[in-house]
Amino acid sequence: MATTILTHDQVNVDSVPSSPRRTKRIATFLAATALALGVAGISASTAAAAVVAKDSHTSFAVNMRTAPSVSAPIIGTIPASAPMVIYCQLPTSDSGPTIVRGFGTSWLWDFVLARVGGVSVRGVITDLAANNTPYQVRDPSLPDCRNLGGIDLAGFCPSMAGLTHIELRWPAKGAYGWACVANNPAADFAFGPIPMDDVLFYRACVWTYGRDHDPGSFYAYYLDRSNPYTWRCGWRP
Repeated sequence: MATTILTHDQVNVDSVPSSPRRTKRIATFLAATALALGVAGISASTAAAAVVAKDSHTSFAVNMRTAPSVSAPIIGTIPASAPMVIYCQLPTSDSGPTIVRGFGTSWLWDFVLARVGGVSVRGVITDLAANNTPYQVRDPSLPDCRNLGGIDLAGFCPSMAGLTHIELRWPAKGAYGWACVANNPAADFAFGPIPMDDVLFYRACVWTYGRDHDPGSFYAYYLDRSNPYTWRCGWRP
């Protein structure tokens, strides 16, 4: 099976420390905090899971790319020892694992937020560059990018429509039974609820995981159309 060895053009190995590690130390990770969901008609166990993220730093200067492949377009270079936030992990799309001399081999890539050229941007980097994730295996504190978790509908409704809350207005509609409802009964009577459709679920997914409302490549999906509590959010390169 072919392997992918990163060259100087692909990873800035000139920034690698003089005594590079052969293995990575196990994470002491930043615990994720569930978003507050104390609103009528919803709970943390139903419509939204905790939004997970992990603070990290780069072990060496590494190129951020648009997809988990050394052939994917380069967004920019994250300097060595730079802070970043890791949102999730995914396998490489290359035919073989990624190899960085002095830092080992891994099939995993990380979806991160970091400053590149003075601007905060998102993209993927080889997991070998993260200084606090387990070596060659998934970090148990981070989700798979293809299933980030639930969607924070309780937080999304007031962010989109002001004084509203989420409510399972039409249980018979299953996954599409949710609506943003005015807190004031008179306003609810006058204007009616705002049904959650595919567009709004997508926007809620972006709101939950996009942090600064950057849409990226997030998408919303349900596991069971008849069950309103199975909405999930994913990310694809």
